[in-house]
Amino acid sequence: MHMSRISSISIVFASLLGLGRDSGDGVQTIIGFPLFFLLGFATGGSFLLQSMMADVIDYDDYLSGGLRHEATYMMAIEFMPKFMNIPGEVIPMWLLARYNYARPPLDKVACVASNYTNNSAYTGLSLDDMCGAYYRAEPVGQALCSTSKRCSDLVLDGVGFVCNTAVNDGTCSVVQNNEVFWTLRLFFSIIPALFVVAGAVPLWWYPNDDISSMRNNGPRAPTTEVSEAGPNSGILAYFWPSELHATIASLPPQAEAETACKLTSNIMNKLLLKVVAYLLLLGAGIAIVILGLNDLGNDLGDSVSPLGLIFAGFGLVGLWWSGSRVRAALHWQRCGVTCREVVNQYNRLCPFIAVSPINRWTSTSEVLPGTSI
Repeated sequence: MHMSRISSISIVFASLLGLGRDSGDGVQTIIGFPLFFLLGFATGGSFLLQSMMADVIDYDDYLSGGLRHEATYMMAIEFMPKFMNIPGEVIPMWLLARYNYARPPLDKVACVASNYTNNSAYTGLSLDDMCGAYYRAEPVGQALCSTSKRCSDLVLDGVGFVCNTAVNDGTCSVVQNNEVFWTLRLFFSIIPALFVVAGAVPLWWYPNDDISSMRNNGPRAPTTEVSEAGPNSGILAYFWPSELHATIASLPPQAEAETACKLTSNIMNKLLLKVVAYLLLLGAGIAIVILGLNDLGNDLGDSVSPLGLIFAGFGLVGLWWSGSRVRAALHWQRCGVTCREVVNQYNRLCPFIAVSPINRWTSTSEVLPGTSI
């Protein structure tokens, strides 16, 4: 059901690419009505996401042996979309300003033939050509199109003029240049469709069979016995299963359960490199914001400052996350985390990554077998 809804949304978005320029008669707008109706019909099933999240929370409890993480999942579903809010609004608007989007003219003169019969310059011209001739002949000192640009400047930007015959008796308006036209076309069709499809990719790994078995009280998926959380379980929660596994794999075969387990230098170096990378991204974002401050006062706001804000935001969030992981790593190195705790933490995550857990130490030897990894 989820795949059908996502497929419908992406198809409708892609169909919008077929809409062309409106010549003033409103035909393209009328064609767009049923497409937007279908889009609203498809997106109306967004409540299914909440149903899916409820299943995910229950499945997490199913795999973890009774540990509940509702707050974490609900925070994630509300927080993650915010990363796309600013780019989704800023980038299209910035491109429109960059490509010389033209506002409707200030003087929206009626484009009926009787308005031009007294001027021989309009003889034999179509209504669209009459509009173009009227604005190109803009007198000095008058602002027929804009207070910041003359109509002749708009023509140099590739803007045309058209008679909107679909509006009452018809008024003159602008036709956007090709760059603006394709920016609008792509950001209302192909680009949303691609993002919808990209968001659907993880659904291929959605465990429908396991969740159905869980609902029907079927046999539980194989899980590891949940050990009591150690004093450093909060610190270990900052590390990926692959990092925990690499740390365990670096231990000598004779390592004992209560031996202090050190992070590998490779993991520590990667953490520090990420901190440096996010610092550079944050600095670059701040520099871009400052660079475009003067342009914020432009007619269309053609400034790179919002783009810099995006980079700075990603850099700040990345720095916070990587910095927290480095702090956890330093605490690990300073206080010492036992090998038993590391193995137990990794084994708790094994059901979520579909791998076999590492054998625990026996009560007699408490030695990590080198062949159990």
